[in-house]
Amino acid sequence: MADDSGLEVDYLNCEPGIYSARYLGEDTPYTVKNNHIIEQLKDVKGKDRSARFVCVIACAFPDGHTITSKGVVEGEIGYEEKGENGFGYDPIF
Repeated sequence: MADDSGLEVDYLNCEPGIYSARYLGEDTPYTVKNNHIIEQLKDVKGKDRSARFVCVIACAFPDGHTITSKGVVEGEIGYEEKGENGFGYDPIF
């Protein structure tokens, strides 16, 4: 069984995507990553700030049977970090 998830920002050609955890370096804090994305979108308005969280899980069985499932949550990138209960990219999504 394996899973992966990531943030896709349309204006950034769907970056950071599958590299979300390693975006801008493996040990880069999410506040730095979030502020970088906000800076990249500083002149972008409204629906052009579209983004989504994507999660995919796959399970392979010994008999060769596989199951995959994908979930997507659509949204937009905010203009600043907000909230106190989220983590990762949550404060800008």
